[in-house]
Amino acid sequence: MVRAFNTIAVETLSAGNLQGRPVDMFYVSDAHITEVADQLTTDCGLRPVRLGDLDQGHLTDQLLSLWAAFGQQRGHHIALALIDGR
Repeated sequence: MVRAFNTIAVETLSAGNLQGRPVDMFYVSDAHITEVADQLTTDCGLRPVRLGDLDQGHLTDQLLSLWAAFGQQRGHHIALALIDGR
């Protein structure tokens, strides 16, 4: 099982990017299905970011709440991103 695609607007999902920048898709999944989830996300034009196993599903709910709060202020054509500064 995979829990994903609930932290961006459908318009962003269909475009796969915002202003030409890839959109991160945060998700949780059973460990044995990670490769499939990554491929599905990539096939949608998004960058997969696995947050953990399904028992971490509350993290996607928290991201949804954060996305919705920003969306009320800025509109729903926004996305959250993970920037790795390594």
